[in-house]
Amino acid sequence: MNPVWEAITVLFSFNGLLFATIGFIIGCIGGAMVGIGGALTTALVIPFTLSMTPADAMIILIGIYSGVSYAGSIPSILINTPGAPSSAAVTIEGYAMAKR
Repeated sequence: MNPVWEAITVLFSFNGLLFATIGFIIGCIGGAMVGIGGALTTALVIPFTLSMTPADAMIILIGIYSGVSYAGSIPSILINTPGAPSSAAVTIEGYAMAKR
């Protein structure tokens, strides 16, 4: 139970929440751009995570993954082009609903 409590403490500390928010915002920007997916967004941020602690780096990378998954549906719905491969199915019904 001690490692679980330690992980929860690190995640919900000020730095953990700050890095999760920053990662999510970066992921939303990367996911909303057509052609820039999760892999490229993560690859662009990895040099900045080298100077961080491993826990903080993992928190920011998980935040990026979550942001890309969330924001990939924005171009799918608005311009009928998936921003991320996981949002390809949204183009079928999301774009038709947005046109109405």
